[in-house]
Amino acid sequence: MANESINKNRKNSYVKTHAARNEKQLAGKLEWLSSNYVRVVSEHCQQWLDNPNAAVAMISLLTGWSVTDLLKSETKLVCDSSGAFHLLSPWSFTDPKIKSPLCAHLLKPENKAAIPLPKELGKLLQDIKSHHNLRGVTKKSVGKLLAEIPTEEDFRITPVRVSNTLHYHGSSAGLSKFECRFISGQRMHETSQNYYVCFDVGTTYDKLYKFWDWVLAKTSWRYPTPPVQNFGSKRALNKLGIQSIFAWYKSNILEKTIFNDSRAIFNLFTLYVIDLLQLVTLCRPVDAIFGSLDNFDHSFEFIFIRDKGDDSPRLLPLPKIIRPTLQGYIRYLKEIQSQSTFTNKYIFEIVQKILAGKASFFHFWEEDEMLPVTVSKIKTRLSHFDIHRNWHRHTVITALYEKGLCTDKLACFADHQPSLDHWFNQYSSLDYTPIIEISRQIELLLEHWEVPIIVPPFGRGSLR
Repeated sequence: MANESINKNRKNSYVKTHAARNEKQLAGKLEWLSSNYVRVVSEHCQQWLDNPNAAVAMISLLTGWSVTDLLKSETKLVCDSSGAFHLLSPWSFTDPKIKSPLCAHLLKPENKAAIPLPKELGKLLQDIKSHHNLRGVTKKSVGKLLAEIPTEEDFRITPVRVSNTLHYHGSSAGLSKFECRFISGQRMHETSQNYYVCFDVGTTYDKLYKFWDWVLAKTSWRYPTPPVQNFGSKRALNKLGIQSIFAWYKSNILEKTIFNDSRAIFNLFTLYVIDLLQLVTLCRPVDAIFGSLDNFDHSFEFIFIRDKGDDSPRLLPLPKIIRPTLQGYIRYLKEIQSQSTFTNKYIFEIVQKILAGKASFFHFWEEDEMLPVTVSKIKTRLSHFDIHRNWHRHTVITALYEKGLCTDKLACFADHQPSLDHWFNQYSSLDYTPIIEISRQIELLLEHWEVPIIVPPFGRGSLR
């Protein structure tokens, strides 16, 4: 029993080390074809297109779908009224079912999306999937056909290398890694970023067709007409939605200021600062959000975030535009502490702990006490909005994606990258410049959305 315990402890101590090593190994084991071999495979498959194995290999080359996934019975091939063929995307997104007026300001993606196929290949795949021909087409038979293509010594064209072509060469046609994941039917859960972007499908089709033109070279195959369609996250707000949330803060703080309702003003301002910080940091909604004051530097230029356990630490820059608000929040806390010196010892002591970094930075003022902010308390106070508390991440990630920002940089900022790919990891070659770039772009979004920057003391002059 003692030996078993020792072995178990030893095994647990190596889990993270092995996981880190495997992540790096997997990143180095990807296989693809050179541009010359892409053309060779394309020409070979077109020449033998009456062979079902060649047709499947060609579709895999153009879409990035694996041969195995193409041949699965669950993979749906649809033909529309115009005779165009599409592979139905396996991706699906949860409908938030918002009942508040904010529902009108959510981006409106379709429930389904599809990946186009040239009409000639779509018809062949339809025949393969609907007839007994499918029995003779397997990953092994496709691999056998590809192995017949002459290559240099020690190199072999395989179904995996063929399906990875889109991921490796797609960028030359302007396709982002996110778009390649969508087109190739990657499992959604394999990359967290897949859940957060709402995108224009028609634009993705245009880029894909540019990639096809390069692969197919001299063919005159017919491509489906790009749809006018958005697809993806159903939790991203448009500009009017963001403005309505922050306009509510602005008007309500002004109203409570007129009536000199100190507790209500403090709680509203706390909610406003949290929403503002979530917008610029993409921090996940968690209890005791943003931790203590020690997580900020003295000038509020940076913030340390850990919002998903020990594997999510990151140091992020804070936009210059919001620093006066944070500095004003500190002054506001000091003012409350000063006024509570002789009237409420508990309030005085908890604010003292907040300012010393010994308690959560954000509290709600309830009756004669202050209680740490929690997700449930925020939801209760903002129940009229009836929106998921992660709307900031969906909205900003979608907006930055639309601006054409690198999805890898964005994933790193939002903590959607494997731990070894973060700039602060000792094995990573990524520097801090991309993080600063993302923060600057978010600051420009705040200006574009005309988010009001509120700074105490409150009054008409401070509600800019």
